[in-house]
Amino acid sequence: MRILVADDEPFTRSVVETTLRKMGAAVTACGDGRQALDIIATTPHFDIVLLDFMMPWAHGLYVLKQIRMGATQLPAGVPVGIFTSSSEETTVSLSIALDCDAFLVKPVDRVSLMERLKRLLSRRGRTPQPADRYERVDVGPPNEITVPNPSALDVIPRLVESGYQLAELRPGMVLREALTTVQGQEVVPSGVTLTEDLLTLLGDLGRVVHLHPAQIV
Repeated sequence: MRILVADDEPFTRSVVETTLRKMGAAVTACGDGRQALDIIATTPHFDIVLLDFMMPWAHGLYVLKQIRMGATQLPAGVPVGIFTSSSEETTVSLSIALDCDAFLVKPVDRVSLMERLKRLLSRRGRTPQPADRYERVDVGPPNEITVPNPSALDVIPRLVESGYQLAELRPGMVLREALTTVQGQEVVPSGVTLTEDLLTLLGDLGRVVHLHPAQIV
């Protein structure tokens, strides 16, 4: 099992790398997205890629987009996990649009890392969406993430007294309205049919992203 870890925080990188090695993985680690792309160009044989959102030179979403579009030597559908924290919820929707396979909330602990790793391994060999679908996702230039345009909910507080809490959502449900954070940031657009994979990703974020109750068709 070969894993690429890209994170500019030495502590996080060290903890993750040490834990993965103890689990028997062959780990290559680097501190920014440009290094990650350079490594992929010369060693395109990773089973899993773990990326931080915010890194120098090239952020994690830029690297993820390049992978999904087939612009690297890796298979476009290679499983990718994204490290995130409470300050980065505005980029969650972009990660979902780029078919991120798992979120790893910082500080990462061994139990959650093992659970996410098991899920990522189960995603190997999948077929990605067409490249043009990912090309339309605007993540900005390599060194600056484009934050999705805020909805009216950012300036007009919405009181939601009814609706489905995250734990009550089930695959097959269709969102009548966009699923948003309590700050009004859109996470999943309206009209989307919820899938088991999407609900699992939202569950990953439970510690850092607080969602309005979902309105279901």
